[in-house]
Amino acid sequence: MVIVDHFPSDAAGAPIPGIPWECSLYEMCQARLLGSEWAPFQSQHDWEFARWVKSTGVTSTAVSNLLAIPEVCSISIQYNYVTKSRLKVADNLGLSYHTVPKLNSIIDLELPGQPPFQRKELILGDERLELYSCDMLECI
Repeated sequence: MVIVDHFPSDAAGAPIPGIPWECSLYEMCQARLLGSEWAPFQSQHDWEFARWVKSTGVTSTAVSNLLAIPEVCSISIQYNYVTKSRLKVADNLGLSYHTVPKLNSIIDLELPGQPPFQRKELILGDERLELYSCDMLECI
């Protein structure tokens, strides 16, 4: 036998009136980044390269060396006519960063970090327990 108990109101999950509402870390970050899907990176390509760098275990030195390689065409070496210098891989790929420290700076300073752990103490009988948790909505 199935018993369904309906919630008495259509306001399930809505903010409770009179209780101040704070923006989540995600909402604050989206507002700061102007809602761009790939922000703080300039494009999907920019994001994909950063993800590859950080997820494959390649060393910072190897990435720095890769980003510093002048682009070489099979026909001729291309030059940037404004600065009279060879185009680098980062220029050719259209990346918003040209060094590993700049990429790390974007990740560390412009993306939201993980929510902080909260510590709560619970006393059961004569035993004292410490509970650590994160706000799951912030994690999502």
